[in-house]
Formats: sequence, structure tokens, C-alpha cells
Amino acid sequence: MFISRFLSDCINNISGSDSPAFSLYDGKELRDVSYRQFAEDVLGAAGYFRENHIQNRHIALAASNGYPWIVVFFSLLASGNIAVPVNPDLSKDKILQQCRKADAEILCADTAAISAWDSMGDSIQTLPFDLLFHADPMPLAEVYSAQPEETILLMLTSGTTGTSKIAAYSAYNMQSFLTDSGEIVCALDSRSALFCLPWHHVFGSFSVLAWLYQHKTICVGRGIRYMLADIPVLNPSSVSVVPSVLDTLVKLLKNAKTPGERQKYIGSNLVSITVGGAGVNPALCHYMMALGITVQSAYGMTESAGAGTWCIWNEENNGSIGKPYGRTQCRIANGELLLKSPSMMKEYYQDPEETAQRIVDGWLHTGDMARCDENGFYYITGRKKNVIILPNGENVNPEEMEAALGSTEAIRECLVYGDGKGICADVYTTEKAEAMRYIKTYNNSVPTYHQVYKVFYSEVPLEKTASGKIKRRHSEGQDSANK
Repeated sequence: MFISRFLSDCINNISGSDSPAFSLYDGKELRDVSYRQFAEDVLGAAGYFRENHIQNRHIALAASNGYPWIVVFFSLLASGNIAVPVNPDLSKDKILQQCRKADAEILCADTAAISAWDSMGDSIQTLPFDLLFHADPMPLAEVYSAQPEETILLMLTSGTTGTSKIAAYSAYNMQSFLTDSGEIVCALDSRSALFCLPWHHVFGSFSVLAWLYQHKTICVGRGIRYMLADIPVLNPSSVSVVPSVLDTLVKLLKNAKTPGERQKYIGSNLVSITVGGAGVNPALCHYMMALGITVQSAYGMTESAGAGTWCIWNEENNGSIGKPYGRTQCRIANGELLLKSPSMMKEYYQDPEETAQRIVDGWLHTGDMARCDENGFYYITGRKKNVIILPNGENVNPEEMEAALGSTEAIRECLVYGDGKGICADVYTTEKAEAMRYIKTYNNSVPTYHQVYKVFYSEVPLEKTASGKIKRRHSEGQDSANK
């Protein structure tokens, strides 16, 4: 399995790379961790599970992005356990609920979090990180090697539109992802990367795994809240951001009058940026491209292990999610994007009915509506379950309207939905008058069934999922409106 081979490579420096595995910044000190040190730390933590005869157990991991998280994650796989990453920002009751749903018997977390939770109940044993780093290291020869079809990871979906499900991945699924994703990582002229998405989310954790597998450097700062302050200190050559972070970054850069001033925000090494496809204002991406920074787009989902499509944007494919890479195949059936890949999940954990509905004849039904241009580039046009069916029978993709409304800088975030009578929109703006004028102009330029008849303005960002996506709502209306 890839874990034993990867750790062996790190210990013996087979790659020959002199790049550190991690560059860590806690707000005070910047320090590097070599690949050899990382492997030794993983074997040390795995030694605890070996000493205590903990193997083939479902073990949850609840912690913020950081070096301890990735060490414990690798140690779970190295010791033959099944890793279950969960969102540490959820309430104690919600975390407990997700642990039970995934049959997790042990919950690993930092000591402060465990103290705050007080107790998780008799069914869940809490295991502080501190205990994992004082055991005798596991010998490299004893690192667990899973069978190809053996489940080694359970990942909860983000639950943008409903209850989270649990995607189960085999050792073969993960090895396939790491092999195929090398095509992307190696295509970028980047040695180090900073990822802002939480690592309990598939895009965050699998991106980190892909870069480590290629012996690149993972930059770890103080979290998304401090990301813009940490970029010039960590000085990565690549960053991945959600649309709200990109919006703030571009505003800062526009106020900088010289290249030297811009370095105060992006450092001196930045050559590429990855942005989430949903809700991205194209003007922001064009601004970064004008600075000579490569803008890339990647599409995937929890069920596909993050694998799917990828491209570097240019004038011909701007806004595209790219083309399939590696062994991934794509096709469109009845307007819906379908994926087939050796890295996609083997099943929904203990949910054969849902699995059968989602994977048909080996094809994963993504639920995303898409189109493909003459050059083979795919574009997401909406979410199948989000399609608004109006009283007159017209179907409207809210994502298309959100992209149109979000093309003005006055509207920073937008969520479109139906209330049974027509189309409504939640709008986050700090320039309400300008936003109102733009929406009026938009309404005058589109057919009646595409017009927004009710708008709810907010001076604070819209509610998000843990992965930074705006939460969908399908309610019948709200208390007040301004149009």
C-alpha cells in the first residue's frame, strides 16, 4: 500500500528532494519539518496504536488544519485503522452523532478540545494527541499494508443541501487518486502550496496528500481566518482559495500601487492559484491572470475522491472546470455530468440503496448539470436538485443566475432560490444602492421567468458549509424584503 512505500521513501530520502515536507507558522515562529522527520513522527504516533493493540478500528479525527492532524491521519492508516475525519467546529452532539453514524469507537483530538467537550459518552473513547507522541515508534517493516479493496477511509460529505452521507474509500481508490493527481501537481511550476480548505473536507485533505506524494512542501498557517496575513510569511508558490478569500485578496492588491507593495500580500513566489468554481466572480480571476499568476480550476466531489476535471484558465476556456485527467472519464446524460474513475468511492458506508442510486453501471451521477464545448472543456450550469420549477413550468438553474448577478463587484455573494411564486435572491453587499441598480438592470434584460421578484439584502456574508460553499435553502420565504 502507498503508506508503507511513502514512509520508506521519506526515511531513506529516495526522492532526493531537499524540499521540506512542511513549512509551519504559528504567528510567531516559522519552522520547517523534513520528510524524514515527518515519517518518524508518523511512526511514533502509529506506535501508540501498536502498543495498545488498536487495529481495524474506526477512529475519528477532529482537529483544525495543522501538523498534528496530518501526522495522526497517516498514523491511523499506518497502524491498520480506518480514519474518519470530522469537522471540529461542529457541536459536541453533532460530532458524537457523526462518530456513531460512522461506527467510530475512538475520537482523536487535541487536549484543549477534549477538555471543552467534557465527555463524549460511554460509546466513544477520547484520545488526546499528546498521548500519541510518547510511544515507542512502530518499525517501518510493521506498517500495515491494506488489501486493494479494503476500506481505509470514511469521509463525510459536506451536506450543502441536506444530511451528510459517508463515502467509503478503499486502498485502491486512494492509490489511484495519488497516481492520477500527479499529472496536475507536476504540471504546475510550484514547490510549495497553502490550502485554505479544512482537511476534514475531501478537497483539502486529498490535495495535501497529492502534494506530499510528489514530495512538495505543504505550508501550514493559522487557518483561513489568518490566511491573508500568513501568505507573505509562508511565501508559497501556490495557494487554493474559496471565492470570499479571493475577493478580499484582490481588493488588497488593487490598493497596492507597486509590485513591491503587492508582495506584502502575496509574497515573492506565488505563481498559481486554485479557485472554487461555484460563485467565483470572473473579474477577480482575470485580475490575477493579468498579474501573471496562473489561475486553475479543479472539479471533483467527495464521492469521486476529489478526482474529476482540471484545467488552467485562458481566454478560450475561462469559467470551465476543465477536462478529465488521469483515468477519469466524463460524459453527459440528460444534461447531468457523469464520472467514472478508479479513485471514486467504493460505496456509501452501510447504505447500499443510496449507493445504487448514485453509481449506475460504474458511472457516478454527480447531480451537477453541465455542458461540453467543441474543445472538450466542461462547464457546470447548475445543480440538478437545485433547479427551480416555476408555476408556469419553466425550469431555471439558480447557479446561472448567481453567476450573472455576481458579475458586478457590488454583489459579493448571491444565493438564488424559488419560493413557490417566483425567484428570490439573498445578496451580501456593502454597496446596497449599486446592487439594487444592477439587479434592476438585470431584470430589464432577461425574460420574465428569469427575473428576481424578491431580494433580501445582507451586510454580512451568507451562511457557508465547512468547505466554504454557500448553504442552499429551499424555504418558502423570509420575513422582510427590499427590491
